[in-house]
Amino acid sequence: MSEEIFKKHYYQYFKNKKGEKTRRYNLTSHLAGVKKELGIDIEKLEKEIKRFIKNTSEYVFKDVGFFLREFKKSDLILISFSKTEFQKIKINNSKLVNFFEKIIVTNSSKSTEILRIIKSNKTKKGYFFIDDRVDYVSEVKKKVPIVCTILVRRKEGRYKEPVNKYCDFEVKNLKEALKIIKNKKV
Repeated sequence: MSEEIFKKHYYQYFKNKKGEKTRRYNLTSHLAGVKKELGIDIEKLEKEIKRFIKNTSEYVFKDVGFFLREFKKSDLILISFSKTEFQKIKINNSKLVNFFEKIIVTNSSKSTEILRIIKSNKTKKGYFFIDDRVDYVSEVKKKVPIVCTILVRRKEGRYKEPVNKYCDFEVKNLKEALKIIKNKKV
């Protein structure tokens, strides 16, 4: 299939609780869209995708393990947007699960989840939010201004949106993010 058709059916669009248009990935819907448009048997493609997600640790950036080992498990929470089984499988097969106190897969906003975390952990201070998407960083900073936001803009990354005033820091990798966190901790 062409890249155009693959991308055309990659995301499914829906309105969230606030009526805002948002997107998420669903493997079954993605394959159904491709099948409908091309009229092909997608069984082989489905097998390849399932083989791909058996060990997603191969696709984790090299500096992630080093970065995570610098923190106590109780200090780390992973928030992933996409309430799908596919996302849960990718995370579980990444071999990173044991680094985190909690893993949240949500179709709510990341800022909503962060507010819940902060309210339930009144004794902790110095919250950091790291993401590679400007829109997620902006949303978190606008709604939870006490959080220090760090945008990771890797040269090999997918997202290229322009940085805005809601990105407290922009880094090229997690080694640079670690320096910022260690310097800002009190």
